[in-house]
Amino acid sequence: MKRRISMIAAALTSAIVLTMAVPATPALAASTTEQQVVVEDGVTVVYITTYVDPEEYIGEQTVTWYDANGTKFVNTIKLRPAQPTPEISSKVTWSDASGNTYVLDSATNTVTVYDANGNVIAVKPAN
Repeated sequence: MKRRISMIAAALTSAIVLTMAVPATPALAASTTEQQVVVEDGVTVVYITTYVDPEEYIGEQTVTWYDANGTKFVNTIKLRPAQPTPEISSKVTWSDASGNTYVLDSATNTVTVYDANGNVIAVKPAN
């Protein structure tokens, strides 16, 4: 009887911890989950890693619980690694009255000046 009460208490404690630690449904919709099952010292361990966007959580959380069969579950919620933002490069071209052509290149952050014959006159930093 004591064992049964302790199992019920453990299950209730796990449910409370999970309720506090597991993100809400909208956050799970924007998450990525990885799962790995291993056997450690004769016990089946399920490692679950959930990656969420930085706006949804401040830090990392880990919750561990056991099911009725003795399987150990370790659920870790981590921030999604930052993805490098792709750079958009553009070139803007214009000409003046004397026939010089100016090319502003955002990738190199320079302005190249060509004369009317297409020869490079100058390359200047774009300020």
